[in-house]
Formats: sequence, structure tokens, C-alpha cells
Amino acid sequence: MEIQLTSEKISSLDLLIEQLKDIFLEIPVGIFICDQKGEVKYVNKFFPRVLGGSRPEDSIGINVLELENIKAAGMDANFKQTLEQGEPFSIERVKYKSIWEKEVYLSIRATPIKEKSGSTCGLIGFLEDETDKVKLEEGLKQKIAELFIIDEVEKVLGSTLNLNEILEIVLIAVTAGQGLGFNRAFLMLMDEKGTYLEGKMAIGPSNREEAYRIWNNLSQQYQSLEDILKSYRSALDQKNIEVNQIVQKIRVSIREKDNPLIQSVLDKQARYLDEANYPPSFTSSLFETIGARKLALAPLISVDKIEGLILADNFVTGKEIKEEDLKLLQIFAHHAGSAIERSRLYQRLEQKLMELEEANRKIAENSQRMIKMERLQAIEEVTFQVAHELRNPMTIIGGFARSILKKTSPQDENYKSLEIIASQTERMEDLLTNFLDYVYVPENTVEELDLNQSLEQSLELLKGELKEKRIYLMKNLHTQLPKLHLNPELLSSSLVNTLRYMLSNSSSSGSLYITTQPFEKQVSLTFSLMPVNSILPEKSSSFSLASTLIGNLGGTLKYKPEDKARLCLEINFFPKGGKDEQHPNRG
Repeated sequence: MEIQLTSEKISSLDLLIEQLKDIFLEIPVGIFICDQKGEVKYVNKFFPRVLGGSRPEDSIGINVLELENIKAAGMDANFKQTLEQGEPFSIERVKYKSIWEKEVYLSIRATPIKEKSGSTCGLIGFLEDETDKVKLEEGLKQKIAELFIIDEVEKVLGSTLNLNEILEIVLIAVTAGQGLGFNRAFLMLMDEKGTYLEGKMAIGPSNREEAYRIWNNLSQQYQSLEDILKSYRSALDQKNIEVNQIVQKIRVSIREKDNPLIQSVLDKQARYLDEANYPPSFTSSLFETIGARKLALAPLISVDKIEGLILADNFVTGKEIKEEDLKLLQIFAHHAGSAIERSRLYQRLEQKLMELEEANRKIAENSQRMIKMERLQAIEEVTFQVAHELRNPMTIIGGFARSILKKTSPQDENYKSLEIIASQTERMEDLLTNFLDYVYVPENTVEELDLNQSLEQSLELLKGELKEKRIYLMKNLHTQLPKLHLNPELLSSSLVNTLRYMLSNSSSSGSLYITTQPFEKQVSLTFSLMPVNSILPEKSSSFSLASTLIGNLGGTLKYKPEDKARLCLEINFFPKGGKDEQHPNRG
């Protein structure tokens, strides 16, 4: 398009301006007309708005070919070509700084003005301010990029429940160019009691050279956040010793309400910290430790629980931390906080499952042990009762035979028979005594045993009976007992029978005091029960069995003198090398 001057209509540029100015007055774009030398002769009222001027007349006389800002934008050649060769031009969204220092994006179109002879005598320029559109588009692109980053972060964080891996992902995402792009990131976590924020992990270079080497190498080709995790871990594996030493020095009590780190987590808001705005006391405790003068903070929050805090800086590049950076860091921190909470919940669940498996294993072991103990006790009690029932008549028979024998003459025809009866009953009595001493000796296996552990297992077996009798246990178990070398089944049976004897003499809601301690070459186990039944404790079958079994183990069981309201038993065992070390059920 071009405009021509003719003798019939418009014979001069000034006349053309006079004819067109009313038409151009209300057109909502900046319009100017300049002569063949590039000097501006006319501008409409929108022209100053586009370039930032105050009045249209301030632009009259400006030469578009000589203006430095026109040259800086590279448009002087376009205007010159139009004025010299009569060719129109159009440029979209060129960045331009006006003489009034306003930076704008302009779309420019220029049309030559020609005389009847065909020579160019000027041009008409149209300026459209695209700044708002450009900024809107850039903002939209930025938001899309941010959403993409958040989507990538959420996807990567959701790929693992391992806490250390999550922390690594958080730090890498904060510092990677494909992420938030900070130079360094420091991660603080709340301790288990919720009383302190403690430095946990950090990532970042130690100096500019290291930063440029690492990040430039990794950013030469595009990678998604998921792709760069392995690359960054490998590249930074040996480069983060210094920043990790720094972060581990930081520890802040949740009670320090004036500390901006604590304020950030309590307010659940990201913050920007500038050293210039804080007193020297705080400067020395944080800024000097980290070595940066400006920091971005974002709390790690899951629902209403404080998980920790992210600190980030541009220690190397000195790049300004903008409001948009804080907003994105806060959004990111929210996702990171949720991921950390998921990890901790999973760890707690895993721990509970392990505890449940261990409890089930112990229940199964105790069930088997209880069945075996019940069978063993039944055999022991039957054997004990039969032996006692046999020994009583044998003792009587033997006694009568020996008494009659003393009154009978050797010449008596019954003397020989009485002598046989007396000797055989004595033999039977010895056999019964030995039998009782070694009642139900299982396979002669000897193991190294911890008395405290064996005692706890026996108490576990009798847990139901203790609960039914409402017996309150108080234990004082020595932690450095020497090991016993005994048969585990006999030891367990002896302890169970001793405990049952104590329970048989207890009143409801009593207290049982249990003590273990080393004494000279012995290991002593004491049971003390109060209150007891009003009936004087008797040596029941449980006591007799326990005493026999303990004797078989080379130990001793005896009453300890106490007041009438208390029943006290003491068991002494001998570690390997002590008394009776050659006993068949000892090591």
C-alpha cells in the first residue's frame, strides 16, 4: 500500500497531513508521518501512549533515521529502505525502549508516501503496542511451564515411598534447570517429638566454576525431571559434602517464635529473607552459616502437620528471587510435604507389620512351648505322685521287715526270708530316691542361656494366669549376668513350676517382686510375693517338682526368711565352672 500526492488533490505533505489528521485522530493505534529525510511531522494522540510520552507535540521533529533507540532496535534500516526505495515494511513485536525509557513490544507497519512523479516524499507509520499481549502470553507460558514442573514433580514423588529418595528428589527438583532452578537447596525436617527443625540434607555446588561445569553439562540437551534424577545424582554425588556439612549445623527450636524460619512453618507461608532486614544476631546464626545474603523459605506441610522447611538461594549466580519464584516454591513444597508424610506413614505401617509378625511368631512359639510344658508337667506330676505312692508303702514294708528281723534269731526258718524282704525294700527305696532325683530328664542338650531371657519367656507363658490373679509384676533384672550352660527345657520347666507355686499361694491383686543378680560364683533369682494366703504355704507338687528339676540342673531352691505376709524363694544357679559342673544337665 502506498499514498500518492497529485496536483488535483493533494499537492504537498503538509496538505496531506491536514487532510488526514482528523481521520487518524481517533484510530486507537499510534500513527506518525515523517518527511523524506525521516523527520516526524505529525503524530496522533495515541502515539505518546504507545511510546510513553506525555504530549503529541513532544514527538514532532524527531528523526526516525537518527534516533539511537531506533538504531538499537535495528529499525533505522527499515525506515531508510521505505524512504529511499518506496517499499513498505512490517515488523511484529520488536522490543523497543523509547526516549522516555519505556520498554515496550511494538508491531510496526510503514507505508511510503509518493509524489505524482513516483518519488517518495515521506511515510506513514502505524505503531501498535503489543506489550500487554506479550506479557500475557509470557505469563501464560510461564504458568504452563510451572504446571508442567509441578506435574513432573508429583509424578516423580509418587514413584517412591523411600524417605531418602523423596528428599533427594525434592532437592534436585528445587535446583535443576528443568525444575525451579535455584543454585542451592537446604532441607530441614521436624524431629519426631515436633520440638526442633533440624538440618537433614542439602544439594548445590561450592563455587561458580563447579556450578557452571555441572549445570551446563547437564543442560546441553533437554531432559525431563524424571530423566535427570539419575544424571544429577551421579553428577552431584561427590559434590555436596560442603553444603551437607552446612545444613547439619542448623537446628532451631519450635519455641523460637521470633525466628523467621519458625514463623514460616507456623504461618504456612513461603518467605523471602534479606540479610539487610535482620539484626546481626540473626545474621551470624543463619546467613553466615549458609554463606548467602538472600534466601527463599517454604514450609513442608501435610494437611495441618509440619514436616519441615526448604531453604533455597542463588548463591552462585546472584539472580534475584522473585515473587513468582516464592509462589512456585510454596506449591512445590506442599507436594513435597505430602510425599514426606506418605513416606512416614508407610514406614510406620511397615514397622507395625514387622511388630505384628514378631508378635505372631512369639505367640506361635509360646503356644508350642506351652503345649510342651503342659505335657511335661503332666508327666512330671504323674511320675512324682506314683513314685511317692510307691515309696510310702515300701518304707513301711522295709521298716517292719527290719524291725522283725532284729527280733528274729538267725536260726529261725523265717530269718532268711525277712532278710531278703528287708534288703530288697531298701534297694527299692534307693531306686525310688534316684528316680525322683532324675524325674523326666529330657534329651541331654545343654545350651548357653541368659537367665533373664528364660525368665521373661516363662512369665510370657503364664501371662494369662498372672492377669487372672491380677498380679502386679516388679522386676529388677541385672543386665550383666554370666551365661548359664543348662538344659533349656529343664530350666524353663523349673521356672514355670516355681512361678505356679508362688501363684498358688497368692491373694488376688498381689505383687510379685523378681530380682536377678550375680553373687560370687552364683547367679541368684529371687521371687518375693505379697500378700499371701492366710494358710501357711505348703510344699506342693509344683514346689517339689521345681526343687527336683533345679537340683537336676545343679542349682538350689530354698525359702528365704521374710515376714508372715510375704513368701520369698531364692534360686541359685552356677555358671559353667561353678559348683557341680559335671552334672549331666550342665555344661
